[in-house]
Amino acid sequence: MYQQKYYQNDLIEKHLGLMRRRGRLKETQVKEYRRELRTMLKDLSDAGLRCTPKLIGEKEIEWLINEHWQGLSVKTKRWKLTVLNGFLKRHRNPVIAEMQLGWPRSDRVNVEWLTPEEAVTLMDAAVGVERIVVHLELHLGLRRCEVQRMKLSDIGQGWFRVMGKGKGEGKPRTIAWAPETYAELPAWLEERERIIEDARKRSGKDLADPESLVIYWHSGRLAGYSDSGLDLVMERAVNRSGIDKPGLHHRNRRTWGRCTMEAAGKDNQKALLIVSEAYGHEDLKQTRQYLGLPIDELQEVQEKRAEYLERIRERMKKGLPPEKNFSIRISQ
Repeated sequence: MYQQKYYQNDLIEKHLGLMRRRGRLKETQVKEYRRELRTMLKDLSDAGLRCTPKLIGEKEIEWLINEHWQGLSVKTKRWKLTVLNGFLKRHRNPVIAEMQLGWPRSDRVNVEWLTPEEAVTLMDAAVGVERIVVHLELHLGLRRCEVQRMKLSDIGQGWFRVMGKGKGEGKPRTIAWAPETYAELPAWLEERERIIEDARKRSGKDLADPESLVIYWHSGRLAGYSDSGLDLVMERAVNRSGIDKPGLHHRNRRTWGRCTMEAAGKDNQKALLIVSEAYGHEDLKQTRQYLGLPIDELQEVQEKRAEYLERIRERMKKGLPPEKNFSIRISQ
């Protein structure tokens, strides 16, 4: 495993060095490209897929686009794929070019979300660490990276400080607890203490308490979860729930927003503002796209249009005059 990692890192360094010498990569970009390539190969390996540059095929590319990067904007996906494509082409692997991928303007609205019944089922199926992870995403709308970054010091009385997307530790924002948090958080903190005590007993060492809220103990290691580790946690909960839909973390986050909007009823405009703030979005348009609201609203308008024309058809069959003067109505 370690030899494979070092071998891959060596291939990445040679690739980046060549791009830099040829003037295709600025010195300031090297670190970012290195991180992206290392992460992609590791994620493929962790998923049990091929991660050798010459062997990466359509299955691996489709997994990255449709599953691992689900919820990311098209612009971000295309950039990541461009970084990977250059690396694969150096190893004479034309798979990305041969796939002739088509990209819509935005695919955020196509990402799945859970029905209210499925949301309840998922929470009820979660056990142990799964419960706090599902709660943070499904009841509070957090991203996977925000769950991973959350520390004990980020917990207030009735609120959390969330470190969102962005450089370093991310852009901070504050969110209120959900009613369920008052039960789920103490239950997890108690379980967390049990994990630490068990780790110290088994290791025979006075292990330091990790700063992370969500932690694990395995093979002599007491630490916070990585992103891929949180994926495995969520996969176990989803498999136990019997829900068969694509997506994991972003699906939960989106479901929180959808359920919040639905529960708001007539106050949905106020709810949209609150949801947008809680998500850490820059504007309401981003939130509406994220929740798939434009598609839903278009479908609703289409249904009303079809009903309207059907009503006109019935009036015509009965020989009735026009319902209204259409040209006058439009001009007004």
